[in-house]
Amino acid sequence: LNVHLRIGDVIYQHDKSYYNEPNFYKTVNIPDEIKKVTIFAGTHRKDSGFSTYQKLKPSAEYILKIKDIFEKRGYAVTLKLGGHPDKAFEEMGNSKYFLKSSRDKGGFTKMIADLVTANGGSVIG
Repeated sequence: LNVHLRIGDVIYQHDKSYYNEPNFYKTVNIPDEIKKVTIFAGTHRKDSGFSTYQKLKPSAEYILKIKDIFEKRGYAVTLKLGGHPDKAFEEMGNSKYFLKSSRDKGGFTKMIADLVTANGGSVIG
């Protein structure tokens, strides 16, 4: 299962329409055959008015919280953080199973979900 997390600006500005609350990951229905979860996340924006620490600390806490939830559910978790967005897009787009960063918004995560579906994979959540 490849999981896309939206981090950075939406986390420190608390725009919850762009990301799933941690409790979502506690109950999302995941097919029994899935044993491994790979979490993809990266922040590439430079926002003036916020220090690096202000931006990254809430995102790091969010990522680790989601990782912990999946591990408590029994999944082996790998983190792929801060890599090249095009490579992440390609890898996530070829997912057998994909979980979007939000059920409401986000063009990047929606494009990935559309590609997963076009390639015969399943979008869950």
